[in-house]
Amino acid sequence: MNFSKKDLLVLVLYFALLAVQFYGIDRLHLSESGSLTVRLAVILLNAFIVLYAYKGVLATDWKDFRRQKWSKWLFIVGGFIVVTCLITFVRNQMGHHGAEASVVGTAASPEETNDIRNLPLYTFILTLIAMLVPLLSSVTEEIVFRYLFMFKHSTHKILLCILLLLSSAAFGLIHYQVRGSLTATIPYIFAGLLFGALYLWKKNIWYNIFTHMLFNGINVGMALFGTLFQRFAG
Repeated sequence: MNFSKKDLLVLVLYFALLAVQFYGIDRLHLSESGSLTVRLAVILLNAFIVLYAYKGVLATDWKDFRRQKWSKWLFIVGGFIVVTCLITFVRNQMGHHGAEASVVGTAASPEETNDIRNLPLYTFILTLIAMLVPLLSSVTEEIVFRYLFMFKHSTHKILLCILLLLSSAAFGLIHYQVRGSLTATIPYIFAGLLFGALYLWKKNIWYNIFTHMLFNGINVGMALFGTLFQRFAG
């Protein structure tokens, strides 16, 4: 395998900080604003480590991406549509589309709306910032699960196929805390396979980043609009 010491260190730190983010902070029993502050700090530290470690990959691929024709954006939009359709199809086949809709639903209960209205300004601003995290995750997840897990081993075809499956499974499982059940992560495992295939085809991380960012951005935009509406006009 082609893992260097830097790769192994980044992987260990990445998953260790994810564990802190998902499980460690709650054990501190901080206030809501304190918990949000520490969680955002951990997320930003994790992102900084990944981006700094692979800034050369990002820069090299960006130069190549800029030279591509304008049709690259149509390809990215097409990739977004395919990923969205795939996730929706898998959810429907599993019979969990109703449960997923409740996670990203646009209507909040009166209690939730009242909570948002009564949040202190600092906590409310932190909440808005936290909603932007999926955009940052679009970059770090593609570097970790596509480049680091897979593409560094592209000369070993059998190993690459195994790592494609493993990275897709890991990509799905990190959405457990967001979706609340192991079953609900299955659509994201299929999405991971699709993102992996996209990277192997285009061999440029920016296609993956922008496709992933577009997918996450739709939900981020809806969440931001809903929260701002509940705060100021609800």
